[in-house]
Amino acid sequence: MFPAAGAMQGQTIPDHLRRQANAIARLGLTSASIAGASVGGLLVASVGPGWGIALDAATFLAAGAFFSRIRVPDVRDPAARWAGARGASCSPPRPPAWWWARSC
Repeated sequence: MFPAAGAMQGQTIPDHLRRQANAIARLGLTSASIAGASVGGLLVASVGPGWGIALDAATFLAAGAFFSRIRVPDVRDPAARWAGARGASCSPPRPPAWWWARSC
């Protein structure tokens, strides 16, 4: 989740607020890691591991729903896309010659 959130943060936060936004995001991530481990341990101890996993899955679904509502501009270069730049006839990369000597 964090690489995607970091990429969206750079596109949705104005430049003059980016340092504060990074600090708040890291503070929230660290706090959630600490509190989440405690709450998860209490949840598993009180109601069982199945419910703990179910709650974890529900939080991932909720995060996905929230992330799907964020709109960011498309900054990709169409010419730089793998299929668009190389076409359908491009073959996958070949391993170097030393790989074949090593695997025989």
